[in-house]
Amino acid sequence: MSDAELVAILLRHGTPRNDAVSLARGLLSSSGGLRELLEADFLTFCGLPRCGPVGFATLKAALELSQRYVYAALKRDGLYDNTLIFCFSDHGYKLHRHKQFVYEGGIHMPMMVAGPGVAARQVRKDLISGIDIAPACLSAAGIEVPKHMEGADFLAEDYTQRKFVVASRDRCDYTIERIRALVTPQFKYLRNYLTDRPFMQPSYKDPWPVSKKFREMMANGEMNETQLIFFGPKKEPEELYDLANDPHEIHNLANDPKFKKQLQRHRRLLDNWIKETGDQGLKTESDPGLLAVLKRWGAKCVNPEYDRVRHLLEAKKKE
Repeated sequence: MSDAELVAILLRHGTPRNDAVSLARGLLSSSGGLRELLEADFLTFCGLPRCGPVGFATLKAALELSQRYVYAALKRDGLYDNTLIFCFSDHGYKLHRHKQFVYEGGIHMPMMVAGPGVAARQVRKDLISGIDIAPACLSAAGIEVPKHMEGADFLAEDYTQRKFVVASRDRCDYTIERIRALVTPQFKYLRNYLTDRPFMQPSYKDPWPVSKKFREMMANGEMNETQLIFFGPKKEPEELYDLANDPHEIHNLANDPKFKKQLQRHRRLLDNWIKETGDQGLKTESDPGLLAVLKRWGAKCVNPEYDRVRHLLEAKKKE
């Protein structure tokens, strides 16, 4: 690929010309070349900001370039006409209410599939879950989907669309949390189990300058009403959002009498799902599990759940 071709792709996705030119030269002169798109943090490699217009435009260009790289490799190996290509993200952007949480910014991800048997340029709006990807891949390979798998082949001709999907947040790194979310085509229901602690618990994001600024604003009472939904000192036990009219999940309808039936319906759906699946995340981790986390993260483990094993760690240190 020439400099001009790469610049054209970057410009088409909105990367400013000066950034596009320098980026193209850097990529094509690198020893790794376009392979860097698949093996490295693309924006860090390019020396570009991770967010904002330049970052997002360049990420879109990176997606197209990585697709070209994969397509070229498949065609070279004679596999292009016999391969399903899945393109998806594992979570949302690294923003405080997105990654590691179950609001739409964290769990509503793009999913694109191309290949034999998949109609081109078709858009579906039904609900699918990340656990559906493996069954779809197994079926495409002619392998029977094991009965214990809860996902479904969403590409099958006899596929029955989901009535809802469930997402969960439990411990991430050393931060212990317990949240369940159930999404139907129009509504989102969230159940917050640990209402004694805020959303903004200590986490890996704390060293970021923006996190320090957020905490400063919280301490100084500078957050507005909308910001306090996430950055406030507590959280509601239940949240209900009309995603069709409130996609950013700002207006909690859980206490609105007009939506009492929807609240009850979504409660029931989640209760049934928990019972049917035996949701293990509702239990505190075992002592060996907590001890392993405590050994790994040390003083960062501030949640009270760790208190019951702290003496075990101290005893091991004295051995």
